[in-house]
Parts: sequence; structure tokens; C-alpha cells
Amino acid sequence: MVVNEQEEERNEKQHINTLLLIVVFIVTTVIAAFADIPVLRQILGFIFLTFLPGWLIVHILKINNLSPSVKLVLSVGLSVAFVMFFGLLINTLYPLLGYSRPLDTLSVVSSFSVALLFMAAIASLRSGSEFSLNLESVKLTTKEKAYLLLPAFFPFMSILGMHVMNATDNNAMLMVLLFMIPAYVVFLAIRRNDVPEKIYPPIILCIAVALVLLLGLRSNHIVGADIHTEYYLFQQTFHNGRWQTILNSTLDTCLSISLLPAIYQSFLNMNPEYLFKILYPLLFSISPLIVYILSRKYISSFYSFLASFFFISQYRFLYVGYGPRTALAILFFALSVMVLFHNKLGTLQKNILFTIFGAGCIASHYSTAWISFFVLLFTWLGSIIVYGIVRRRGRKNTNKSGLGNSHVVISGRLVLVFFAMLFLWHTQVAGGVVFKTVTRFIQNSIKSFYDFLALAKVAPGVEIALGVGIAEREIPVVIEFIFSWLTIACIALGVLTTLIVKI
Repeated sequence: MVVNEQEEERNEKQHINTLLLIVVFIVTTVIAAFADIPVLRQILGFIFLTFLPGWLIVHILKINNLSPSVKLVLSVGLSVAFVMFFGLLINTLYPLLGYSRPLDTLSVVSSFSVALLFMAAIASLRSGSEFSLNLESVKLTTKEKAYLLLPAFFPFMSILGMHVMNATDNNAMLMVLLFMIPAYVVFLAIRRNDVPEKIYPPIILCIAVALVLLLGLRSNHIVGADIHTEYYLFQQTFHNGRWQTILNSTLDTCLSISLLPAIYQSFLNMNPEYLFKILYPLLFSISPLIVYILSRKYISSFYSFLASFFFISQYRFLYVGYGPRTALAILFFALSVMVLFHNKLGTLQKNILFTIFGAGCIASHYSTAWISFFVLLFTWLGSIIVYGIVRRRGRKNTNKSGLGNSHVVISGRLVLVFFAMLFLWHTQVAGGVVFKTVTRFIQNSIKSFYDFLALAKVAPGVEIALGVGIAEREIPVVIEFIFSWLTIACIALGVLTTLIVKI
């Protein structure tokens, strides 16, 4: 009895301390923002917007039995979604109350601070004794710290190396970094039986941050094509103090490149070009952790680590800075898939999280949202077909095979909810512009497929993919061709193996 009473007293004290810490953090962030304290404003403001709202939502939903890595990705994803949709709410309501600049610093900082204080009170009541930072779960042993010592320097090497590169055109440090990362992965592979499972997620995060920042830090100015138009929308939204339709195009539906960075700029007040160049890579750096979490459901931690490293190694991962809206939409879709297949989430929690992340994907990028919809639709239809085949084979207990669970989780109801949000958002914001774009995309896809079959009109990139004239091409092209098809073959083999095991 005495032990239980001491435990309850300790939990209650930790609960109160956590709530006080959050209040102090919010107040300090507000002071730093209004007083424009350099560095402190940027650091606290970034944490305030990128982590705290999602962490509070996790506790409001009473999701307390998750690993630190899962809580991290959920907190970041939910935070970004909250910033977009709460920002949209004040952008819509405040003008009705006579306030013409709802996204200026005073409005944004005050509104978000009050909202987070209110959310902290609800989370405290909902989670009870579970409402704490629980630092015990992230404490590391001496052995774990030793393994993390080198990866912890990767982001710093990336930042310093790009600074030296921009200043002197010397890329020596960057070359060392790009050799050290795969070398360290090989080292972990050799010692995989001795590597603690707990350190894989932080290693993945360190590598991802180091690599994804390379493009964003490459220049003092915006680098890319469409990104310049996206930056224009961000600047217009920020200077107008309000998000609204500006170009009468599909880009106006993307809150990810207008309203979201405008809110971050109101809080951080940093060089707007650097904000736009660095914000999206940092947010997208958690995507390899999602790959690790999903892979961990089916394979061991080490092979899940290799799967995430394989994802990081794709050159498209390095080019996140070229397509901010696409990167954020993909991140939201990955999160929606992760929550659907996570065993420790209840049905109601999955539905709520899927709806939030699905809405985030839709409000981030129109094309990615439509592709995501068709992926969900065909996955649902495919699960029905496979489920029917299993039943016809006489396997009554589908739960034993796992297909029954997948059939229920990816349901027609969720697909319908996603389509309803997609339809409403694009009809209300952009009218028929998006649907005309989608129709044109489908028509062009059908025509391209016909040209693909003809082979006479195949684009040069497709010819290379098919190996036409590959023997006469340069050695790097040949190597890329071989590894590209090996990658596709391995992915197909993995999918088929998983399906066979399930059946």
C-alpha cells in the first residue's frame, strides 16, 4: 500500500511539473517572439509549432502506449496539420470580426498560445498520470551513447560543409560525410548482433537530417523551378497578413506553401528564403522513421534500419527542397498509412488520425492527394479480391492470416471519407481548376501509355528505363539501369513474399 501511494504521489507530482513546464515554455516563447530575441525566438518558435501541438493531441487522444519514435513522428505530423488548419480557422474567422490581418505576428502568436494552453489543460485532464515527458524512455546507456556519438556529428558536418562549400567551393568535408555515412552503415551491419535496437531511430534521424539539408543550404537563395512561384505565394500571404486565392490556379489550394510558412515566419522572423529552403527538408526528415516503423511490423529492427537507409539513399530524397508541397503531401500520406497498420492504435484513434493526415495531404498538394486517393481505392479493391479468394479456398479464420484485419482497416468508408474531403476542398477553394487538371492528367496518361506501347514515340527517359541502347551509354548510366531494375525486382519480391505469407 505504501509503495502504491508513493507511486501515485510521484506520478501526480510529475504530472503537475509537466503542465507547469509547458506553461512556462509557452510564456517564454511568447516573450521571445514579441521581444524579438535572436536565436531564442527561432529555436523556441520552431519547437512550439513543430512538436508541442502534436504532442498535446497525442495525449488528448490518450495514445500513451507507443514507442518514442512513433510518438515523435505523430507529434510532428499532427503539429504541422494543426498549424495549417488552426491557421486556416483564424484566417477565416478573424476577418468576420473586423480584423483584416489574421496572420500577422500579434494575431498568430496570441491565438496559438491561447489554443495550446487550452489544449494542455485538456490533455492534462484526459491523460491523467500519463501526462508527462517520460524522459526515462529516452535515456541511453553508455554503450548506446557510444554508437550514437559519430552519427550525432553528421548534421553538423552537413551544415559546416555546405557553409565551407558556399564560401570557398571546397567540398572536402561533404565528400568525407558522404563516405562516412555508408561506411558507418556497413559497420553497423558487421556488428548488428551487438547493436542495441533502441539506437536505430536516432541514427536514421541523424542521417536523414544531414542529407536532406544539403540542397537547402547549397545557396543563399531559392533553388528550383516551381519553388519560385511557391515562394511568391508565401511572401504574398505573409505580407498581406492573410491567406487568399491569388493566382486562381491549383497552387492556391496548397496551404503547405502559403499559409503554413507564413505562420512559421510570423513566429520565427528569420530570413524568409532560408525558412522556405530549410523548413520542408527538416519536416520531411522524419519520413525515414515512418519507413522504419512500418517495416518493423514485418521484419527485424536491423533490416528495418536497412529499409529506411535504402529510402534515404534515393536521390529523390535529397531533392526534397525542389518540391516543398509534394514533400509535405507525401509525408502526410505516409503518416496516414502508418496509423492504419499500427497495432497499438484503436479503431477510433486510427480513424481520427487517418482523417487528420488525409486532410493534411489534400491541403498540401493536389496531384499527390489524387494519387493517394487512387492508391487507397485500388488497395481497398485489391484487399476485397484477395479476401474473397481466401474465403473461397475455405479459410474461414481470416484473422489468422492477417488479411481480415487489412480488409477491415482499409475500408470503403475511409476511402469515401478521403474522397469527400478531396472533393470538398478542391471545389470550395479552386472551383473546377483542379478537376480540369486531373481530367487532363488522365487523358495525357492514357495517351502516354499508348505511346509507350508503340515504342516509336517513347521519351528518351523511358528508353533508358527499358534499356534501349544501354550498351552504348556511359558506365554510370549502365550502373544506374542495373540497380534501378534490381530495386524494382526486390520490391516486387518483397510484396509477393508478404502476400504469400499472409495467404
